[in-house]
Amino acid sequence: MKQPQTINTNFIKKPEGRLCKYASCSPHPEEEVSFNYLTISFPYLHSHDYWEILLVTDGSLIHTMNGYAFSMKIGDACFIRPTDEHYFTFDSAQKVKTLTFLVKNEYMQKICALYGDKLYDELSVSRNLIKERMPAEFITSITPTILSIQSNALDSSSRLFQTKIILNRIIDRFIFSAYNLKEQNPNWLNDFLTQLNTPHLYFEDVADLAKNTPYSYSRLSRIFKKHTGYTIVEYISSVKINMAKEAFLYTDKTIAEIARETGFSSISHFNRTFKRFIGTSPREFRKANKS
Repeated sequence: MKQPQTINTNFIKKPEGRLCKYASCSPHPEEEVSFNYLTISFPYLHSHDYWEILLVTDGSLIHTMNGYAFSMKIGDACFIRPTDEHYFTFDSAQKVKTLTFLVKNEYMQKICALYGDKLYDELSVSRNLIKERMPAEFITSITPTILSIQSNALDSSSRLFQTKIILNRIIDRFIFSAYNLKEQNPNWLNDFLTQLNTPHLYFEDVADLAKNTPYSYSRLSRIFKKHTGYTIVEYISSVKINMAKEAFLYTDKTIAEIARETGFSSISHFNRTFKRFIGTSPREFRKANKS
């Protein structure tokens, strides 16, 4: 990613750095992820014992991190690691709103593990600024949910679940931007992959999938393997297993319920497929990762 343009901030007083702890900063310190929705600046140089994502939902501000100063406006989001030192300021007369997600280190490890074994370490040691822009429609879509969560109208389990959904959508955009494929897929293949990734959309006859593409099934299979590294059957299985992993992490559903909802004909088939992709049984995975 490109480094931000450095802004002269010699006129800004930089106080001694402080360590902000999750137990003190989180509105729900007993939960592994939470957020603050604020209209005030934070002009004190500090670091955290947790991960943070700062998203500007209205107005603009100057964010200084690890010696770099850069502007952020509505829709801009920034990934802040526990080792980063930062602060941000804005004109007190200006209307500014920020949404700051606080993420415990253990939960960030869980999220990164869904993408790959090395992602957490890569994010932790990278010296690049991890910055992303969220579309206006995304800000509009999450604001009612954020206000509902903040008002404590939801019970604790619903609040945590919805907070994780929003957080994961933001992290997905960060990851996609940082690790975007150099070779783009043809449009028809992207449409096809979108169909395959639609939750609860499964096919009795895999060969029927070719009807949604310009190719015969045999030709489709070769092209698909070239672009994705998977056979079509393997790809569908990986989508199902990823859905199952999220269900184990974020719900208390039984193994039988998850197997059925992800389209497996039997628990034994589900167990074999899960272990082939993940390297461990569903029961062992849940025991190791469920907090």
